[in-house]
Amino acid sequence: MNNTQKPSKSFGDRLTEFFTNNHGKAASISSKSVAFETISPPKPELRRKAQLKYRSRVIRSSNAIAHLEYSPTSIPEKPLVEGEEWTRFVCISDTHTHEIEVPDGDVLLHSGDLTNLGTEKDFEKTMKWLCGLPHKVKIIIAGNHDLTLHTDWYEKHSPNFHLRAGKQDINKILPLLKGKGAQASNLVYLQDEVYRFKLKENGREWSVYGSPWSPEFCNWAFGYEPEDGKALVSKFPQTDILLTHGPPYALLDLTTTGELAGCKALRKRLASLKPRLHLFGHIHEAHGAYLHEWDKGATLPKVQNHEERGVEDSTSLEAELERLYVPQGLDEEQQNYTADNDDAELEEDFSSDDGLGNLDEEGNGKEKSQNAPSERPTLFVNAAAWPMGKLASRDGPKMNMFGGPGFQAVIVDLKD
Repeated sequence: MNNTQKPSKSFGDRLTEFFTNNHGKAASISSKSVAFETISPPKPELRRKAQLKYRSRVIRSSNAIAHLEYSPTSIPEKPLVEGEEWTRFVCISDTHTHEIEVPDGDVLLHSGDLTNLGTEKDFEKTMKWLCGLPHKVKIIIAGNHDLTLHTDWYEKHSPNFHLRAGKQDINKILPLLKGKGAQASNLVYLQDEVYRFKLKENGREWSVYGSPWSPEFCNWAFGYEPEDGKALVSKFPQTDILLTHGPPYALLDLTTTGELAGCKALRKRLASLKPRLHLFGHIHEAHGAYLHEWDKGATLPKVQNHEERGVEDSTSLEAELERLYVPQGLDEEQQNYTADNDDAELEEDFSSDDGLGNLDEEGNGKEKSQNAPSERPTLFVNAAAWPMGKLASRDGPKMNMFGGPGFQAVIVDLKD
């Protein structure tokens, strides 16, 4: 009789087994619980035969276009207008070591959860895939699942996730993100920093800020408490593009358990930053997009997705907005939340005289930044690729797949 005891499994080991054996089940992100719902995809041989139903869903304005859903065999073309230059950004998030179908474009943006649990093996697979994509520039950030990249946190919590796999060596992982292979493919990893680039000589310079943080969730990586949100987002500079892993509050952040999981401080800060594009993920079931025109409203509305939107052919911005809805079934605090009362105490922290390049009422600014916000609209995109929630089962429980209908890479065209 063998009395040798096997080492007990950590939470991370059990979760790894879940991802491996039940990759068609989705974890509903909630600050209160982790709930699993079965949305099992068919076996690969059956999936190939399945008639996946792709709608045509698009948001349009004069200087921004977002294709949320499209046929993989007929990718929408970038605008060709005489005298105008457009840049195509392909937006993805929450791929969790899966390789999804990604259209070509000028720039690839990935908003975190590159891996399941941040192991060297997961990063090797993910980075090989990303580096092999044809985009001229690729910009990525981490998410709460990319455990090892939050080095201080990982030093304390590695046994909870990697007991059997063993503590991972960050010195082997970082070169995958920043080494010669990444550099050769023009891939840039951002962690609370700015990156600027031009796609061609004498072309427009784009600025991008990337932050991996999201409101604390079950003590995962890159989490922060609500009271720390103001200090964190106050450091976000004005850039053309903002990448965060977590969403702003009440904007494409509704979980399957009915919670609004986004950050209130981030929501308030966005009124000062006004990026051209804000990409995030984290809340898989809230995949979608919204275009906000600041000259028509200085505060953001509540916006969530809906499983039945975009059934018709390509739509105008107005038609798409009609399908956005104020979620029902929220608790009293969430239901009574309005843009006008979103953390009024934040007002002083993000006043016009904050030294961040914002203008006061008379148009004077302190050290106005090169990328000071304009009245151009902001396109908000939740590009989570993991199918979850009602949108995932829109065409039946066996018709979903990573990056499939309703969860495709979002194609964003911005006028230079």
